[in-house]
Amino acid sequence: MALFAPDAIRQMTDETTYLEGKRLYDLYKIAHMAEETLMHTRHIEAVVKDTPFPEDVFVAVDASYTIQEMYCSCDRFYHSSSAPCRHLIALLLEAPASTGAPASPIPAVPDGNDTVKDQFLEYFSPFQSRVEDVGTQIHADFLVSFPIDNRRPEVLFPVVQVKIGENQRYVVKNIHQFIEAMKNDAPYRLAPSLTFDPMYHYFSEENLHVLHLLASILRQEEWGSSYQEQWTARSGSKKEMAVPPYAVETLFSLLNDCPNAYITDAYGERPWTVTENWPYSFYLNCEKNSDVLIFSTSQNEMPFFVSDSSFCLWAGNLYSPEKELARTAAASQRMLIQAPEKRLIFSQQEFLDTFLHWGAPLMNHCCLEIDGELQGRLQLESLQTMLYLSKGRGGKIAGDLIYRYGMKEYSAFRPGTVPSFEDPDVVPRDRQQEHIQLRRLQKKGFIQENDRLLLSSPKNIIDFLSKDLAALRPYMDIFMSEEVERMLIPGQSLSLFSDINVEEKWMELSLTSSVTDALETPGIWKALQEGREFYKTEDDRFLPLDDDLLQRLARALQQMPKPDQTAVNGSVRYPAHQAFNLDKHLSGADRWQTSLDVEDMIQNIRRAAENNTALAEPVDVELRAYQHEGVQWMKQLASYRFGGILADDMGLGKTLQALCFIATECMEAPGEAPFVIIAPSSLLYNWKRETERFFPSLKATVVSGSKKEREQQIYQQSDIFITSYPLIRRDVEWYGKTFFRGILLDEAQAVKNTSSKTAKAITQLRGKYCFALSGTPVENRLDELRAIFSVVMPGLFPSKKLFSSWSPEEVRDRAAPFIMRRTKKEVLQELPEKVETTTYCDLLTNQADMYKKTLQNVQQEAGTLLEEGAEANRMHLLSLLTRLRQICCHPALVQPDYQSSSGKLEELVRILHEGTANGQRVLVFSQFTSMLALIRDRLAEEDIDYYYLDGSTPGEERVRLAESFNKEEGPDVFLISLRAGGTGLNLTGADTVVLYDLWWNPAVEMQAADRAHRLGQTKTVQVIRLITHETIEEKIQHMQEQKRHLYDQVITDEQAGLHTLSAEDLRLLLTGKAQET
Repeated sequence: MALFAPDAIRQMTDETTYLEGKRLYDLYKIAHMAEETLMHTRHIEAVVKDTPFPEDVFVAVDASYTIQEMYCSCDRFYHSSSAPCRHLIALLLEAPASTGAPASPIPAVPDGNDTVKDQFLEYFSPFQSRVEDVGTQIHADFLVSFPIDNRRPEVLFPVVQVKIGENQRYVVKNIHQFIEAMKNDAPYRLAPSLTFDPMYHYFSEENLHVLHLLASILRQEEWGSSYQEQWTARSGSKKEMAVPPYAVETLFSLLNDCPNAYITDAYGERPWTVTENWPYSFYLNCEKNSDVLIFSTSQNEMPFFVSDSSFCLWAGNLYSPEKELARTAAASQRMLIQAPEKRLIFSQQEFLDTFLHWGAPLMNHCCLEIDGELQGRLQLESLQTMLYLSKGRGGKIAGDLIYRYGMKEYSAFRPGTVPSFEDPDVVPRDRQQEHIQLRRLQKKGFIQENDRLLLSSPKNIIDFLSKDLAALRPYMDIFMSEEVERMLIPGQSLSLFSDINVEEKWMELSLTSSVTDALETPGIWKALQEGREFYKTEDDRFLPLDDDLLQRLARALQQMPKPDQTAVNGSVRYPAHQAFNLDKHLSGADRWQTSLDVEDMIQNIRRAAENNTALAEPVDVELRAYQHEGVQWMKQLASYRFGGILADDMGLGKTLQALCFIATECMEAPGEAPFVIIAPSSLLYNWKRETERFFPSLKATVVSGSKKEREQQIYQQSDIFITSYPLIRRDVEWYGKTFFRGILLDEAQAVKNTSSKTAKAITQLRGKYCFALSGTPVENRLDELRAIFSVVMPGLFPSKKLFSSWSPEEVRDRAAPFIMRRTKKEVLQELPEKVETTTYCDLLTNQADMYKKTLQNVQQEAGTLLEEGAEANRMHLLSLLTRLRQICCHPALVQPDYQSSSGKLEELVRILHEGTANGQRVLVFSQFTSMLALIRDRLAEEDIDYYYLDGSTPGEERVRLAESFNKEEGPDVFLISLRAGGTGLNLTGADTVVLYDLWWNPAVEMQAADRAHRLGQTKTVQVIRLITHETIEEKIQHMQEQKRHLYDQVITDEQAGLHTLSAEDLRLLLTGKAQET
């Protein structure tokens, strides 16, 4: 039963719109209907498949059958939303009545057996007059003819005609309609006395197989338009069906099993038979006292191929010989028939050069009769190709190409013995195959020079010796001199070894080879750094650099600074921290070895945070677990004279961790060089107080004041010197005279500009290691991180130009061992489980102009409608409100040709970039699917991957998308229609929810947020509402806040909350004025 009576729906709009909507309803155009009840209000949405575009529709109906809200994405509803459009009419006609709603009386079924029997007889009576025997077998005859393909006159294509009957057969006048009737179990009239009906008739299994194949062919519409329509237009008949090339083999195989299959052509109609052997012979004679041979045939008929198959129709008979024989015999017969006297005359040389290609297939299949004397002397030998290689001048490879037939050899380029009929054995040469063999070598780079082949290009030589040689061996025998065999130094023969010197902060790399001791390491290293494909030695040997180990090494070298030096033994030096870069690129590679020192260093630093060793006494400061990990991480890096960046969130105690690290270092090795801490001027004494508070045994000196005072302070005995960034620039000469145990940079973003005087001054300081403290090491650009590391770990990143081409993933991988960052969310369990925030967005200039102009028009129009009655004009007032809200989202929702962006969209993109960069997984909800489409386009421009779900997404796809997102298998962003995905989804894989636009009912927003914040969630969920500043959205938010105290009651009282907008609410939102009393 429908939700509303048709007459009631008809009264909602004009007659034309109603009839258009009813037509959509009658044509079953409503799809993906979904419904839920919130606070006694039914929310029904669907997709109406209209032309040219489907439209999203939505209607909200309360318990009193009052329409509270309706929406359609079509232009007509937008421009005239006071009444339903045809899409909404279709939805209202389709929408079912709620459970328990009063139902209309069901028409009674007439009582009595006679009435039921009459209905039965009336239903089945047509069949009784058509078929006397019920459940009988009916037979099909298949007649196949072979007209010429107009596009290829030498080719025929099969055409099938079907006859059906019991005793007498009737031609199926329209095969397409007959197949459709079979498929739909519908009757098909064959003749006045016979109607085929699938309910009573059945075919034999052999007949059914053929009919099913014909049905399958008809489904291939693309083919049908090419062949079937061509044949129908040509013949003017629909009783024959052309068979496409791909189905010929299958059809003929099925017809072989059919007892009632026939061939029909000019020779008449005869039973279907296919013969495998070629029926006729050709003749080859050697004329006496002559050097010519005659090739002839006695047949006058022209053979035809059937489509692109191996079947041939010749003299009314169908043959299926082997493809090689069919091709040769048919071509020979066609040309002989066209030749004078049906024969071809060859010279001896022509015969010997071509016989293997036309004569051998005929001879092998007993289709060629050869003159008796020639038959005894003709020897068919297969070609054997031999290639002899030697080293030529200038590092080239020279080759001699020989063709052998049995015991006879012929040089590819030198004149030699030519086969002749004077020989005791006549051996035809396979000229075509000889040419193919030569082309194989030419494709590998060989060129002919006089009577030899030469390979001169270094790349071709390497390719030939490393891979082409193996590829050619199945086709020819190849013999190489020892010099040629030694020309290649296989990349697989090389091994790489790495070691480190901790004191000098160096890593040494060395290359060795298993096939030669004279490895020219400096040249190889340069070739790898330049990205060359091979290296040529001084004695004309080649080392290909495409080996996996060498390619990995080359990629690593592209991201490494130039080596410090090349030692006498061929090893090269790099900063020790480059061991991590090598490990990333070479891990798992064969023939790469590292010393135990290198392995220990990599493992120790990667697991530094896991070190639970107690800190040196008397460091008894109570540290949280993550702070203890931070100290151990700094100590592990320092033990290898490495530095790093401690990038914890603000408030997690970076200062305490740094001081604890300094204290343990001083206590483990007292009396060594001091530390220097460089911080913003405002924090100098904070550092001093923290030192005195936690580690009173350490002496901390703040270096500040006048120049004279600072000079005196610098030369004092102290464990820690504390100075500011401005002062380090002035006093760098003094500090440069001291070797520090360690250098610490607080708020290190101060050195994010490598060309600044501050950064240059700090790089002049000398120390074992340097650490930076910064909660925001990257504020605007990745280059800021490189700048900090250029001070902390010089050489860790490449040049600025190369660094700019790195992806964020590459930067992260390189920095990972030397940067530690923890967020409050990660380490502080007491944070609230769900944090709700509101982000205010400003209108862009063009957007603001449109909003102001629209607002004036809306207020004027709303005033008139409110005077006429708010409830009577409720839908129209809601549409005005929606128009303003859409402009806040994006003006293109109202004006499709709008070209600029919106403030809210730009803020969303910023949130997504920042969130995904920090590993957050984000749900973005919007009630407007058209807005989601704009977001999708923008995310594509920003290279942000996403999942997408709206009301048209099938149920199974919804489940699959949710499961995939929760398993973190794909994108980190999920765009969801608020109505389609606000309920019924478990998306605990997300930790951030963005509500792009406000919904009338806050409960709907809460449900959307609860897609992520629900049972099974282990992370804090942040909910972000985007609201456009100084617009209707702020008014809606204010109205919601005034009623916010009601939301807690929603759990127990569904009637509470802002689930609808009252007339007064609409008045306040649209005019800003309350109704006068």
